[in-house]
Amino acid sequence: MLHCFKDSYAASQKHSDPFLVQCDSSVVWSLAVLGVLDMDFFKMVILRCRRRLLRAAHVQQLHQALYALQPLTKNTPAYKEWSEVAKDVLLEWPSPELPSIRSPTEAYIFRVIQLMGFDAIAHHSSENGLHSIDIALLPQAKLPCKVAIEVDGVSHFLYESYKLDKGPIPTKPDGKSLFRNAVLEKQGWRVVVVPWFEWKDLPSFTARLAYLEQKIDVGPTDS
Repeated sequence: MLHCFKDSYAASQKHSDPFLVQCDSSVVWSLAVLGVLDMDFFKMVILRCRRRLLRAAHVQQLHQALYALQPLTKNTPAYKEWSEVAKDVLLEWPSPELPSIRSPTEAYIFRVIQLMGFDAIAHHSSENGLHSIDIALLPQAKLPCKVAIEVDGVSHFLYESYKLDKGPIPTKPDGKSLFRNAVLEKQGWRVVVVPWFEWKDLPSFTARLAYLEQKIDVGPTDS
């Protein structure tokens, strides 16, 4: 089925069919989320998009799909090809500025992490500039690796059931969040997700402190 979709999409380009023309970036991003995007298809879409103005959100999708294709090993033909395509894409569609909106929950967690003795950075830009990490912990005395803490609210989850007394019940992260995690992990980050529904059920500061200690995987603090 996926093969048929790609063939139909390529054919639509040849015949100037409006089929999905306005959604090119969403198409490659969705295929990247599914893990089935390949460089040939991506290059076909790039040629299709050339000299088109894209909204900031679509540019970000295009860049995220591009970096999902980045080979892990340098000094290879595949990496050389990717670098040339990346240079072309970044020249045609520069990276948009990422929004930096902090929720009250995120601000609270940021403060607790500081009280735990960590040097934390709010809204830290990832290496490729495509992700604004909610709370970043770079390697430090108490932490040998870099940790990306993502405070995920209601829009980051799928809901498959509903209870009258509790409302919709979140079941699993959505594709966008899983893709974000995968890209950050590929860049060497250990991703720690704090789901809104877990955080709101913690009854006290002590419980929240213990929760973050367990999530970040450190020993108990002296506070």
